[in-house]
Parts: sequence; C-alpha cells; structure tokens
Amino acid sequence: MDYFRFASTDSGFGLLLTSIWHQENLCPNELSAHNRLNSKTARKQYTPEFRDEALKLAQRIGVAAAARELSLYESWLYNWRSKLKNAHSSSEREQEMSVEIARLKRQLAERDEELVILQKAATYFAKRLK
Repeated sequence: MDYFRFASTDSGFGLLLTSIWHQENLCPNELSAHNRLNSKTARKQYTPEFRDEALKLAQRIGVAAAARELSLYESWLYNWRSKLKNAHSSSEREQEMSVEIARLKRQLAERDEELVILQKAATYFAKRLK
C-alpha cells in the first residue's frame, strides 16, 4: 500500500511517494534518522593518504565517478579538494610573506648602515667647525 507523505529535503519540502515500511512502521527517511539517533558507531575517518588518492582519482575520472567507485559522497571530495587548495594557498602566502620579510630586513639593515655613516659624517663636520 502506497501513500503520499511530506518529507523535508535539502531544498525544502516536497511531496514524496513512499511505501509503508513494516519494520517499526517507519518510512526510509525516518529509518535513517532513527538509526542515526540510536547508533553508537563512530563517524568514519579517512586517512590523509586515502584522501589524496581519492582526489587524484577524482581528477582523472571525475568527481562523480570517483565518488561512486569509492562509495563516497561527492560533497566529501569537493570539501577535501577545497581544503587542500586552501592549505596550498596559505603555504604559498606564508612563503611570499617570508620573502617579503627577508627583503624588508635587508632594506632596514641598509638604512641602519646609511644612518651610521651620516652620524659619523655629522660628528666629523661638527668637530671641524669648532
């Protein structure tokens, strides 16, 4: 026996055609919510090596195909890729900043040297005027 049911989705509310589930009289959405609430399993953590290999595969065959092949959500691959890209860009920024700091330190040392020379010249000329 089928019935119409309003169910919440990511894009809002929609009319879904679902079948009555005999197990605990729950529809599929309610079953997954019920299992999440009663489940004591830890969230799966993927190693950085796995993530790198998954991203390489996604680059070769596409995100959707890689997600299907690895039984992952596409959004996970997109998130991993953006985090990796941000990490690289921040390391690039740090490298640029260290180059800029080194340049400014050299410039400051040159200015200090010029200042010492000018101070010596000023004391020399001040002695000659007396």
